[in-house]
Amino acid sequence: MVILLSCFAVVSCKTARIKKELKEFTGQQIVLPDSLRSTVNGRDTTLTDFMGAETKLVVFYDSVVCSSCRINRMYEWQEVIATSIGLKHKFNAIFIFSPKRGTESQLITSLKAAQLDYPVFLDSGGLFLKRNPRIPSGEMYHTFLLDRQNRVVLVGNPIGNERLWELYKKEIREQAKHD
Repeated sequence: MVILLSCFAVVSCKTARIKKELKEFTGQQIVLPDSLRSTVNGRDTTLTDFMGAETKLVVFYDSVVCSSCRINRMYEWQEVIATSIGLKHKFNAIFIFSPKRGTESQLITSLKAAQLDYPVFLDSGGLFLKRNPRIPSGEMYHTFLLDRQNRVVLVGNPIGNERLWELYKKEIREQAKHD
């Protein structure tokens, strides 16, 4: 009984902490550095105004995650990418990888092998986190939707979560109506 109550207390505290972090993060303005290296299929690419879309879904992979592992799973984002392509500059999915020091060449090799015909941004210097120090450290907070002022509207990874993806699509449609 004591173990059960202890588990309940831990879960309750964790849930309260997550709600607090989400509340504090939502509404924060995010800076998207224009100096990030952009690639398509692992090849350097110049993009004009890609980050200037009205609504943006930012997917940030910091140096803690296995970048090549995430690239091998980029196929999971196809529906999001298709939505981005379909809304032409009203909505873009922005994938930012901040590889561990010395692993950028591995990341480029993985991007070439994945043959992802969609832009990916490389942040070798950790500029994204430096410009946005209020981003929580938990990976669950590293996928978020931004409005036209780059303020966080929704937080969470919609892959494998149909209800969250529906919520994202609803918000993307709402943001697109305001043009």
